[in-house]
Amino acid sequence: PTGTPIRCKLVHSGPQLNHGPYECLSYMWGASDSLKAISVDGQSISIRQNLWAALEAIRDQINPRTLWADALCINQDDVQERNKQVAIMGRIYQEASKVLVWLGEMADDSDIIFDHMNPEGADPIWSWDDRPMDHRYAKALLAICCRPYWRRVWIIQEVLGATSLDILCGTKRILME
Repeated sequence: PTGTPIRCKLVHSGPQLNHGPYECLSYMWGASDSLKAISVDGQSISIRQNLWAALEAIRDQINPRTLWADALCINQDDVQERNKQVAIMGRIYQEASKVLVWLGEMADDSDIIFDHMNPEGADPIWSWDDRPMDHRYAKALLAICCRPYWRRVWIIQEVLGATSLDILCGTKRILME
């Protein structure tokens, strides 16, 4: 449930080690002055608020998921490892079963855009219904499109090569398959 500690297990993988399908998290690191604690292999580590919010939003208490997130899966203190991993990140994202795009928390009426794309009871698959879009919808859509996430050059390799995408914003989700 929401509010319980986030617990992760680090699994070492590579071309010779096949640990099955995994998902990649595409997100912005965010400010370094707001840190939250999670447990990785039983040890408390601090991560940035935006990564914590993404992990909180996507976690499944019943079915564990295998997730690749750069801040957790790359030793950020080892320049040689970091450079080596950055060089293959495009492949890491392409080989993922799904890329989870975390746009951040709900803000600026972002929920109405996700609701507009997914009318009540509909599967959360990308579509745009024929309802007219008033000024409020247009303003909310513009706010989502202007989020800093979209200004990152990294999204080219993270999103464009993805087999499947989930776009997440707060508690809302759209599947793009």
